[in-house]
This record gives sequence, C-alpha cells and structure tokens, in this order.
Amino acid sequence: DAKDSQGVCWARQQAQTLYRDEDYVLMIDSHMRLVKDWDERMIEELAMCPSNKALLTHYPPGYKPPRNIVPDPKISVQTLKQFTEQGDVRGDGIVLETIPPHPLRGAFIACGYIFAQGRLVREVPYDPFMYFNQEEITLAARFYTHGWDVYHPCRVLIFHFYRSPEDKEVASPLHWEDNKDWGAM
Repeated sequence: DAKDSQGVCWARQQAQTLYRDEDYVLMIDSHMRLVKDWDERMIEELAMCPSNKALLTHYPPGYKPPRNIVPDPKISVQTLKQFTEQGDVRGDGIVLETIPPHPLRGAFIACGYIFAQGRLVREVPYDPFMYFNQEEITLAARFYTHGWDVYHPCRVLIFHFYRSPEDKEVASPLHWEDNKDWGAM
C-alpha cells in the first residue's frame, strides 16, 4: 500500500538489500520493456567504456502499454534543465540524431536506468531518507565522488512508460498521487 512506503529512494534501497555480490546490477523503474538479449548486450556495451568503474544511464525512449514501442528509437544523453522556481535541479534528456559508435561520457544520470558492475550497490548504496525529489542530481554527485564514471549508451536496449494524463486508464497511480503528504515525510 502506498501509505506503507517511504518513497522511491527507500524502495530502491530495500531492493538493494537483496544484492548478493552478483557481477552486474540493473536499476530500473517497474514500468519498463527490454529488448531481446538485453543482459548480454548491456554487458557488451559496458565493456566498451574505457573505465573499470563505468555505469550506463539515460532516459530511455518511450513505449505505451502493453508493448507499443516508439518507432525508430534514439539514444539520449543526460543534461540539466534550468532551475525551477523552487530552486530545484531537474534532469533532461537530449535525443541524438545519429548513433554514436560507442557509449558517450557524461556527467548526469537517469535513475530509471542504471547498469553497472554489481559492486556499485555496495560502494554507493541508495539513500533511503530521500523521498524522490533531487534523487538524480545527488546520486550523480555521489557516484562521481566514489570514482564512478557516467556513460550514455550507444544502443537502445530498454524502453520506459512515460505516463501522460490520458494514460490513467492503463497505469497505476504514482506514489505521490496516492500519498499527497509525501513532502512531510
């Protein structure tokens, strides 16, 4: 039940308690679709990064349930938007028109898709005391200060359901919609 949750970051930290020294970790949202052989292909892509502490991340292209994938999906790289009126920093994805030959070095992350060596979970565990707001910018800073290098993939291997108002019929409510007092947590 939404009222039993302490937010997105708490839930992700709970999931990380299941880590048992696996070679790789994939952190995604629940509303994702992956291509065939995604695991082998992500491992190949990670191996293309010239860093022994690389992670792959970006805002994946969208899909509509159940499996309506956007045609001709493109890779995006992470950047930042202008500060909000409240002074918040928000991530943004810039879609690339051409496919790069290898993963591109970046600085910012998308928490809905992170793939790395499994030790990332032990070195930079999720902060269960953050609810959701500013999760991406603080986690990017924590990865950086622990020596992890951000890369944006060169192949589309995963898709994300970006819910719009007309999708209420096919999607569960978001936690902050079910729990209006999330900011007081």
